[in-house]
Amino acid sequence: MKLLFKFFKKIEWFLFILLIIASLVQAFIISDLANRISEIIQYTSSNDFESYKKEIFMSIFFMILWIFILIFLFLMNAFLANYISSKIIHYIRTRIFLKVNKISLAKIEKIGINNIISRTTAELEWLQQNFIGFLSLFITAPATILFSFFTIAFQNPSSKNILHPDDKHIDSTPFILSGLAIIGFFLLLILVLVPIILPKVKKMQKSFEILNSNAIEITTGLKTILSFDAFLFHKNKIFDNCKTLKKSNVYLSGINLIYPALNLFSFIFSISIYLIGGILWNNNHQNSNITYETLVSYSYIAGIIFSSLQGLILLCIYIPTLFFFSKRINEILKAKIDIIDGIVINYEKLGITQKIKGKIEFKNVSFKFLDSAVFCLKNINLTINPGETIGIIGPTGSGKTTLVNLIPRFFDPDEGEILINDINIKDYQINDLRNKIGYVMQRSNLLNRSIEKNIGLNYNILNSEVTFEQLNAIKNSAKISQAEKFIELLPEKYKTIISQNATNISGGQKQRLAIATAINKPHEILIFDDSFSALDYSTDVKLRKQLEKNFKDSTKIFISSRINTVIKADRIVYIENGVIKGIGNHKELFLKNIQYKQIVLNQISEMEALYEK
Repeated sequence: MKLLFKFFKKIEWFLFILLIIASLVQAFIISDLANRISEIIQYTSSNDFESYKKEIFMSIFFMILWIFILIFLFLMNAFLANYISSKIIHYIRTRIFLKVNKISLAKIEKIGINNIISRTTAELEWLQQNFIGFLSLFITAPATILFSFFTIAFQNPSSKNILHPDDKHIDSTPFILSGLAIIGFFLLLILVLVPIILPKVKKMQKSFEILNSNAIEITTGLKTILSFDAFLFHKNKIFDNCKTLKKSNVYLSGINLIYPALNLFSFIFSISIYLIGGILWNNNHQNSNITYETLVSYSYIAGIIFSSLQGLILLCIYIPTLFFFSKRINEILKAKIDIIDGIVINYEKLGITQKIKGKIEFKNVSFKFLDSAVFCLKNINLTINPGETIGIIGPTGSGKTTLVNLIPRFFDPDEGEILINDINIKDYQINDLRNKIGYVMQRSNLLNRSIEKNIGLNYNILNSEVTFEQLNAIKNSAKISQAEKFIELLPEKYKTIISQNATNISGGQKQRLAIATAINKPHEILIFDDSFSALDYSTDVKLRKQLEKNFKDSTKIFISSRINTVIKADRIVYIENGVIKGIGNHKELFLKNIQYKQIVLNQISEMEALYEK
């Protein structure tokens, strides 16, 4: 709950105060309508009706005015509650996005992608709906009850006998006491329910998270599941989770039985007022002065009190739910930012040309993943010169991808330092650092937009059209990445929309588009992490030649399990178990490093390895 008010700015506080005032006025008018009803009934039931025509019309006029003001206040409160809630959720959602972009991938993985998706979508939506309900009722419901009892106790509608002011007034004490007894009973019921509701909400949310995770697992791995005929297992897993979720929902829905109970009490109470009042009136009870307007007014007040009690019960559901979801979302917002911007000046923006471009240096770098006791990279020392082409090869799980992930600061090393252009990467501003790097990852992720807008991602084009100059640059990138031919064969060419998860193109086409995206903007450093794996040998060779021709001055790093991709590199780095076991060109490593030689001979013959041109 505190989280929500923490995001209030001046305008939200102003609207919040306005909402409180409007709610208090609304509660007062609702309870004061009992007096207006009493006045109208007294005038209209008079024997001298003609004498009170003016008073009757004035009372009806003010009654209608009150109702119109009440309608306006209802609409105003609803608007303010929705507006404030929407703004606050917008602030929170924006802050979560910024936070996720500033924490390391290790922390994101620890929180869980599924959890982040759940908390930024469904949970924020639930938080917003509950906050709207809270803002609508937190003043109106209790204030209406208080004003209603005030009306009964101090402004007893039947005590204002306009026509006969000397008549004895009805004693409202029994009504007040019985009303307080019923309210006390329901408040006790609320105190019992709240400790039961909260654990069930937590259980329901946990089930929802698991369901969300299972759904993502099935949709992303559907081909694998179907190929291994594992659909039945996953179906049963989903069904079991749905049953758990259903039980929690059914249990929480059972709380709604309170509302029929309240309606029943309200109905019985109203009937009792008319029944007891009718008996007293009929028997001309000596201690009573029951009139028709008394019965109508008290019945109306009983109705609004019970209606407000429903609001109080809703509040007692909203408040613990708000606390629960606020706490969960705050876990992301309170995550420590471990990727902090540096203060190095952006030389390009100032028009200053740096003398060194593309130099990378690893100095005694060691790294382990969050909550892991084992280092996956150990004492890495490596200098990559500007414009040099480096190949990185090694067994699966040796730390090749982890090593290059340290360069754009997806993670920070636990020991040692990494320098780009003789400046520690921690001293760069994150955006400036990453603008120096073009990175094609193992899993090429394309966006659900046109091919031209995917390749031109660095132009930040969202709704506007690609300009002529931008399109020429995009086509040139596609030509270099060997994607031009298949794009031109598509019906809509560069306007073709890439589907979700790029299911409408092949793996090789996806890799070539990802490479085109990375090279569409000049970068000092280009990293290709196993991004040639889906290409045939001929396309692989052509693409590497184009990269060497068009990006001579850029430092290029190729990570691959295929020897043909790295064999022509200026130097090859062989990594095993997070340790650099050898550095040199292909022939040097082949002759001196047994492990490297074994990898080479598993793929090509010794003759090809020694006389590769």
